[in-house]
Amino acid sequence: MRFALALLLAAVLAGCSQDEPPAIRDSETSGLEREIQGFSLSETQDGKHLWDLHAETAWRIPNDDRIHLDNLTLTFYDTHQAPDSRLTAMHGTVDEKSGMMTARDRVVLISEAGDTLNTEELTYDKDRDRIAGPGYVRLAKPDQVVTGREFDAKPDLTDYEIRHDVNITVVDRDRLLNAGH
Repeated sequence: MRFALALLLAAVLAGCSQDEPPAIRDSETSGLEREIQGFSLSETQDGKHLWDLHAETAWRIPNDDRIHLDNLTLTFYDTHQAPDSRLTAMHGTVDEKSGMMTARDRVVLISEAGDTLNTEELTYDKDRDRIAGPGYVRLAKPDQVVTGREFDAKPDLTDYEIRHDVNITVVDRDRLLNAGH
């Protein structure tokens, strides 16, 4: 009887320990160099604020120059230091050597003018001050919706190019406004 209770207790304890994640990530067992909750990073050039990056979680893997990000928000600033556009994504990376940033999974960029870009992946090149992506993109502006593949744009969406399978839908705002009367 005592042996059966000991086996039952051991089985219950083993079951509990498998269901509960470890409270602390050990770099030797997880493969992570470090993990940071509430990560922030900013970029300035010649004393001017270029962008602010915030992520719910950031981590590094040994021998990898990239910082990996989850649930990120990136705010770009114009030459007057005012917010220009805001990007959100589920995942991303920042290459610490080159400064290149990549955003992936449900990427949304909204300019201060209200233009909205949706895609699954884009890269920000700080040397060119441009965003680009290889895949499908949808850019909604007040008077048109542009879709296609492979794009390149300024972060404020004032200058953009979509290279393949371009489709433009013109929005007649007057007709939409008068349709309600």
